[in-house]
Amino acid sequence: MPLSYMGRGTGLGMAKETTWGTAVSRTDWMELVSSSLARTVDRTYRPHLVGSGSAVRKVVFDGADNVGGDVEFEGVYNAICLGHVMFAATGTAATTGSGPYTHTFTMGATLPSWTMEFLRGTGKAADSEVFEGMKCSSLTLSQAVNDIMRVRTNWIGQTSGGRASGGSPTYTSSAAPILHTQAGSLTWNSVTYASIISADITIDNALERRQFLGSSVTTEPDFSGWREITLSLSLHWNSTTDSLQAGFIAGTSSDAVINWTGSGNNRFNCTLHNCVITSASDPISSEGVVTQSVTMRGRADSSDSGVSIALINDTAGGSYDW
Repeated sequence: MPLSYMGRGTGLGMAKETTWGTAVSRTDWMELVSSSLARTVDRTYRPHLVGSGSAVRKVVFDGADNVGGDVEFEGVYNAICLGHVMFAATGTAATTGSGPYTHTFTMGATLPSWTMEFLRGTGKAADSEVFEGMKCSSLTLSQAVNDIMRVRTNWIGQTSGGRASGGSPTYTSSAAPILHTQAGSLTWNSVTYASIISADITIDNALERRQFLGSSVTTEPDFSGWREITLSLSLHWNSTTDSLQAGFIAGTSSDAVINWTGSGNNRFNCTLHNCVITSASDPISSEGVVTQSVTMRGRADSSDSGVSIALINDTAGGSYDW
């Protein structure tokens, strides 16, 4: 019996496309935590009423041919692909400085598309799949105590060429992870909150496939509605966090800022603009420490796009695909 393939060695290569759905060579690679990227076909029974004598239908037809799925990887200050994914989720990127460099991401009117190569672990005969026309439907930056930042993303795209021999990945050497110990306090409405257990920043782009007559694959995905930016917090309840409950009731609006400070020039700074609290609760069910759950929503105005995220490192802007 042949040996089963293993998940170890799984990675993802990506490069920005010049034209949506036209594959380009993968130049940058990230080490994955997990991935469910896949191609699926909706195979449906034909609707006519004639079948077998056993009352079981036989005849099917192929409907939509879709690609997409989830990708999770570690947040790393100086790995190229974190910048790529932030650009993919926001749509606008700009680099300033001459070392250290500040790469700033804000919400743009359109999103870039990517060619992505999913390197599937230790498989040898068919261990890679190249996906075309991939767009980032959502991104969550998730930081919990005792953990590396997790970057969780969802993608939809045009198609894939099926599984084939894998590429040759080159990962960032001396990659510097974004750690829970490097996270600072949250600032909102001129108050600093330091008792955070976890923080999730989510950008939901509300993308949808657009399928027309004449093809089983989607045309270029587009926004299906308003994009949303949220910050979900879990904190230990104390006299300071009571002001979050008060701000919720009052409908207070203020920028929310939380930053990570790594070694050397490495920084990761997140600002959600004009945040209002959409939910705040701190139920009590035991004699122990009470946990408070808070959700904030970033909002755009005439000068801000709802969120601004700055990745600061020693990597020049020309290394990125923007």
